[in-house]
Amino acid sequence: MIYSEVSGTLIKILVSKNQIIEEDTDLLVIECMKMHIPITAKKRGKIIDIFIKEGDLISEGDKLLDICLLYTSPSPRDSWASRMAS
Repeated sequence: MIYSEVSGTLIKILVSKNQIIEEDTDLLVIECMKMHIPITAKKRGKIIDIFIKEGDLISEGDKLLDICLLYTSPSPRDSWASRMAS
């Protein structure tokens, strides 16, 4: 789940429902005090639901998106070190 960390106006939705997103993908842009603040994905996942629309006024803590995280299992061919959690 993605929640707003700032108050402002949602000016752009950059993803769509059921879209697969990669880590560091820009999801939304919020305008706050005349600054454009991109909201980015911290992990790889799939957009399950979008709770807002462009032009909505957003408050801190508002629910914006529901994301299902996607994980990739390590291959047996991967080195042991690459399987360790970071």
